[in-house]
Amino acid sequence: MRAAALAFCLCLAGAGGARAEQLIVSLSSDFVGINSNFTGAELALFGSIERDAATVSRPGDYDVIVTVRGPRGTVTVREKKQFGPLWVNLDQRKFIAVPAFISVLSNRPLADIAREELRAKLRLGIAPLIPQQAAGAAQIDPMFRDGLIRQRRAERLFREEPKGVQLLSQNLFRAAVRIPGTAPLGAYEIDVAVF
Repeated sequence: MRAAALAFCLCLAGAGGARAEQLIVSLSSDFVGINSNFTGAELALFGSIERDAATVSRPGDYDVIVTVRGPRGTVTVREKKQFGPLWVNLDQRKFIAVPAFISVLSNRPLADIAREELRAKLRLGIAPLIPQQAAGAAQIDPMFRDGLIRQRRAERLFREEPKGVQLLSQNLFRAAVRIPGTAPLGAYEIDVAVF
């Protein structure tokens, strides 16, 4: 059997905090080769928060949130009900531009880093990355959105890891980005937020 080589392209984007600080981020590899026995990959992301001489010292440590998003696509979520011995589709909703893979890594739980309103505004976490409305629907029943998130979590395609970022020193951090073998092919984006 011929092994076809396909690739994940990883795009790296950094988002920094205060204006007198600079965020420097590096990924162990920006390309993941796929062959017939691919079972997943783990990439290391390293970052440093560089201060200039004019930066005032901080009273506490930094908090870091790394978000990895896979290719976007359209997803249809169906509600199934049992009707006698059969299961039938009663209703469905279509979601547009949903990432096929989401991994949110942080050094502590997201709720301890920022309030829910701020996380929603900055799109930090899984729920803020899933659109509220389906295509062609005036208002979406949250059951469909929750069902999509629940299904993708079960498939290990949506994950939040509150201990996924290690602070190696006051200004240096590391995150292990795990891509499962079931993750779709395509370009991936990585965003880093520092609080």
